[in-house]
Amino acid sequence: MQLNVLQLQGVKAYYPRQVENALVNSHADKQRLDDKWHKAIAACEGGDLNSAVFLYRSLVEDGELCALAEIARIYEMGGNDIKQDVEEAASWYRRAVYEVDDPKAHLGLARLQFNRALDHDVPWESFHRHAHAALAKGESEAALLLGLALDNGRFGSKDAVKAKSYYQVAADAGFLLARKRLAVLKLFSGHVLSGLFDLLGVTREIFAVAVKDPDDRHLVGLEKPARRRNETL
Repeated sequence: MQLNVLQLQGVKAYYPRQVENALVNSHADKQRLDDKWHKAIAACEGGDLNSAVFLYRSLVEDGELCALAEIARIYEMGGNDIKQDVEEAASWYRRAVYEVDDPKAHLGLARLQFNRALDHDVPWESFHRHAHAALAKGESEAALLLGLALDNGRFGSKDAVKAKSYYQVAADAGFLLARKRLAVLKLFSGHVLSGLFDLLGVTREIFAVAVKDPDDRHLVGLEKPARRRNETL
């Protein structure tokens, strides 16, 4: 099985629904922080990544430590006026893990390690620790990473049974690559008809989702479909 690099499906910012109450002294303070979050998200989604990073840094200074992982995500993806810098991204992710044990930061580090994007070799134990910590706090994409790593022996550890179990968790969360891998495993385990049926079904769904939104997070790990000819001219 050839593994693609698992990229973020676009820089779609996360907004914590509850601003950290311990750091908010009044309704006015909460409103100010809410406004800053929304401005940061708007800047990010509008492609003004320099302004987004500035606003997220300001939120960190205000004690909104969930913004640490958002800064990291921008550097991991790069684009427009921010150059991709995975080492800088890893630095912000590590800070988010250290300061608030942010599951999104654990997931980010696991993704960078899975992609072998960092300048140093990463042992299975480090990847597993971050991926498992992310999964334990609800980041189901981590199950996809774990499944792929164990399916392929990415870090030297190979376990088809555990890989299938992790794929199922990711598939239940809607990740289409996990469903595709489960169908392929079923096919090659001798269940040819049901495997082909599942593979056909998930292939159709992948196409439908990609047409609707090529940046849908449930497409992570899958190649984006080629753009229509008239869109490339």
